[in-house]
Amino acid sequence: MVEIRIDFGDRNSTPVPEEAAMRVAMADRAMELYAELSPRTPVHSVSVHYSHEAQEDERGGSLWHSITVELPDGTPLTREMVLSGNLESR
Repeated sequence: MVEIRIDFGDRNSTPVPEEAAMRVAMADRAMELYAELSPRTPVHSVSVHYSHEAQEDERGGSLWHSITVELPDGTPLTREMVLSGNLESR
């Protein structure tokens, strides 16, 4: 069972993206890595995590936004799954 986790972020020098732009960036990263790995092995979930240096959580640490998509029984990942996925922030 393969679970893909992708972490990426932006520096203070770039603007903090609106939610829609953040979802697009997350979907781009997810689809890129999924396309590379899925022909080699079955992927059971894809989790994408995004952080921007300008955003902090309540403790002063990095605020991470994440979307996780489960892929049961060989279901292929689609861009729409990531774009419409549940966005969590912590």
